Amino acid sequence: MNCLSQSWKLYLTETMKFKLEINMDNSAFEDAGTELARILTRAVERLRDLSDFNEFTKRSPGVLRDINGNAVGQLYFVKE
Repeated sequence: MNCLSQSWKLYLTETMKFKLEINMDNSAFEDAGTELARILTRAVERLRDLSDFNEFTKRSPGVLRDINGNAVGQLYFVKE
């Protein structure tokens, strides 16, 4: 397991939620299971490669794209 950066450690001490939304109403989802798995795999890769939370928040919300390049969702963190 990788060590968390200081910015992640500070952020994780606060109450937070991770949200992910995907709209599946276009032709890329004709094989819904395959396309959804592809998008979720890409989202996991983005989060795994993230070493600095502040870097993510500059790009947040993270746009999720289907196989055709269309924006179909987003992922983001919410402080409460």
